[in-house]
Amino acid sequence: MNGQRLDKPVSHQHSVKEYYINSYSCSLLNLRSAVVCVVGQSCMNVSYTRQSVCALKGSTVNISCTFSHLKKLNATEEAWFNKWDSGVIIDLNQDPEYAGRVEYHRTTDKDSTLTVKDLRETDSAEYKFRFTTNKVTWGYSFPGTTLTVTDLQVRVTPGTGGKTLTCSTSCNLTDNSNLTYVWYKNGQRLDEPVSRQHSVKEYYTDSYSCSLLNLRSAVACVVGQSCMNVSYTHQSVCALKGSTVNISCTFSHLKKLNTTEEAWFNKWDSGVIIDLNQDPEYAGRVEYHRTTDKDSTLTVTDLRESDSAEYKFRFTSNKVTWGYSFPGTTLTVTDLQVKVTPGTRWNQTRTLTCSTSCNLTDNSNLTYVWYKNGQRLDEPVSRQHSVKEYYTDSYSCSLLNLRSAMVCVVGQSCMNVSYTHQSVCALKGSTVNISCTFRHLKNHNATEETWFNKWDSGVIIDLNQDPEYAGRVEYHQTTDKDSTLTVTDLRESDSAEYKFRFTSNKVTWGYSFPGTTLTVTDIQVKVTPATEEGKVNLTCITSCPLTDNSNTTYIWYKNGQHLTHQKTMTNYLILDPDSMEDRGRYSCGVKGLTNVHSPEFSVGEQRVTTGVIVGITVVVVILILCLSGFIWFSKKASKSTSDGPNTAVIGQTDSNPVYSNVSDMALTSTAAQTADTDHQFLLHYSSFHFSSSKKQENI
Repeated sequence: MNGQRLDKPVSHQHSVKEYYINSYSCSLLNLRSAVVCVVGQSCMNVSYTRQSVCALKGSTVNISCTFSHLKKLNATEEAWFNKWDSGVIIDLNQDPEYAGRVEYHRTTDKDSTLTVKDLRETDSAEYKFRFTTNKVTWGYSFPGTTLTVTDLQVRVTPGTGGKTLTCSTSCNLTDNSNLTYVWYKNGQRLDEPVSRQHSVKEYYTDSYSCSLLNLRSAVACVVGQSCMNVSYTHQSVCALKGSTVNISCTFSHLKKLNTTEEAWFNKWDSGVIIDLNQDPEYAGRVEYHRTTDKDSTLTVTDLRESDSAEYKFRFTSNKVTWGYSFPGTTLTVTDLQVKVTPGTRWNQTRTLTCSTSCNLTDNSNLTYVWYKNGQRLDEPVSRQHSVKEYYTDSYSCSLLNLRSAMVCVVGQSCMNVSYTHQSVCALKGSTVNISCTFRHLKNHNATEETWFNKWDSGVIIDLNQDPEYAGRVEYHQTTDKDSTLTVTDLRESDSAEYKFRFTSNKVTWGYSFPGTTLTVTDIQVKVTPATEEGKVNLTCITSCPLTDNSNTTYIWYKNGQHLTHQKTMTNYLILDPDSMEDRGRYSCGVKGLTNVHSPEFSVGEQRVTTGVIVGITVVVVILILCLSGFIWFSKKASKSTSDGPNTAVIGQTDSNPVYSNVSDMALTSTAAQTADTDHQFLLHYSSFHFSSSKKQENI
């Protein structure tokens, strides 16, 4: 009755009293009838468009109904829900599991549509609609629409001469008109097959997957479990502007193959990709990480809205490359916004909602912080906050230390400070500008303005009065509603959060609102292997991406001299350590800062030094071996000279003076002389050797 289950009647007949607003329906085997009015055609009634809906994981679904009640009654409350207990329901708009993923739509005053985005398997449930009139509520126990969320799977069926692949789901998709199936082989899109079945030949390295409505299945191997495969942790990721995101995947190939190349990218054309490590737009903002030899994680820092794209991973083995057309992970970068919902005529409060354009992927343990006129509010920690209407007040929210823009509760003129940058990265020794705009009511005047980065219990130190910044800071204004802080000769100790505060006739802009965080960095040279085998890539990096990098010109130095080669116009150099031309000590800097250099890095010199050492060692070893042989032969020759009589005879026939002297020494040698040093033996042998050739000619 009126959507509320009646426990008493269990027969196929039921007697009721006539009452004009009541409606009834019955069900059998969990299948239900349409609703009928007891009196007339106008009564409490809800009719769902579908009893069941099947939708893909990651997709968007619409669940709708129509409802009616007596014309003289008004619907005072409407809600969709899938959780209830003893008549207590949780409106999906208030359910944190559905935060940012649900919307209610109306086309008339008697229909309602629930839209759920980015479907998860946990969303599988029975969804119901309830409304309340002046006198009665439509019951929560009446059957609603049962949603089943399914993923895509590739089923492999053996066949004659090959196998049949089927792109399947656990339930029949409700919206199945004009479905287009897409197939991928080793990550490469196949243009031909568009049906849900595809026949393939058995080949042990091949893997296949399918996609539908831009949602994809897991990869399946045709033979066994070891084949070319890339599996992304998330199909889509939503992250805040200014934050850091991790995009990861696992991959596999045959054990006997080796991975020869790996890269992350988001730009490709006809198979040509740009490795993010080489993309100037991501300079200093990307890193690749590995925990095993079969996984890879891309980390992107200081996210920008322009980073919203589809990111893919590609690897090449000895025989085949994982194709670039396979869907990767789609990143959406969103900012925080405060939405203001007006109250009713009788309730002058307004509801503020800290919202994003997409549901944040990493949304566990999120802590929302609210600010009123720049002053942090300690109480509210939820994404919604109710406030009273007051014309001077402005509000903003922050999440993960990232903040929204300011909004006025009433009108557009209220207390407000807007910083040009939430964070700034600048080089040590350079000059930085930190700016903001501010506003207040027209009939108020700004009586005090100051920049600061130190505060305690509301007491701040004006940078103009801080001895650490003496002679290094200036304040500038172009209008009466903006201010710029200039800090020269930056030091690493200047890294801090800088804030602006002003006071009007009645109120002070609070000091706790986040300002601009400055990071002062130096320059380093990072060395990585280049794509061309044997070469190295020298990259001029900073600990954070320079904020003003649009006109940054990097300068390279070799052995202290400025390089003017055309390849030095970017922040990286590709060098060959084996090339005599590329060998040397390299450092980098930035144009305009002649005193800021990175430490030097040697290229090729280590190899030269090692080669020289190895060469000298070889020569020394050869000389030692020759010398040892030389001494051994000299000893042997000396022994034959003293013991053999023929030596004396030969010596007497030779007229050579040197040889005669040596012969006389041999003839008159005594026991003491036979104990001469090796040097004497060497001299003896040398003299004998040089004379013997002449004697042989005489013979």
